[in-house]
Amino acid sequence: MIVGDPELAWYREAWGALEEAGLAGAAEFAPLGLDRTMPRLRALCLLAMYLGIYQAAGEESALGGYFPGHPPRDRYFESLGLDIWELWEMARTTGMIETDAEVYWEEEDDDIDDGMLYEFAADHVPGETGAIFEALATHFGGATALFVSLWRSRTPPDEHEPAEDILDPGRPGDGKREIRAYVKEGMRGWRFF
Repeated sequence: MIVGDPELAWYREAWGALEEAGLAGAAEFAPLGLDRTMPRLRALCLLAMYLGIYQAAGEESALGGYFPGHPPRDRYFESLGLDIWELWEMARTTGMIETDAEVYWEEEDDDIDDGMLYEFAADHVPGETGAIFEALATHFGGATALFVSLWRSRTPPDEHEPAEDILDPGRPGDGKREIRAYVKEGMRGWRFF
């Protein structure tokens, strides 16, 4: 567990659920040369599914919609030992996306522009949502328990609400109803932003 960073702790536990389900490795894709790509796609999908709780809650909710305070996505990938830029480079060099890398380097901060990565991910990542959701629901003990874990992921363990309070229908604007519906629908409908 990552002390003081409950969202990252949830993400790492969720990745453990993918490991338990055999989704964190991809030896079956080795003959295609995608054994390193598939875990990275799933890591992206898991992050998109997680951040989808903030999108589902809406910008007017108490959660603040897109939750601008979440750690930069690279911290999530680093916590799993994944280099997301390797995914981008692999996608580019294997022709999965067509681009000249030189065009997408910014001189001042030496970072690759996210635009092409988002386009690539938007095309290839959503197909992993179903399998990841099943692994999460199994790990956490069903969709209801998954919802509770997601709700609690926003606060340190010593500040967690009791499950019965979380399962209360909530107040208009707190985001509970929307997030619960998002989970009930299989955590689909997230979008890259």
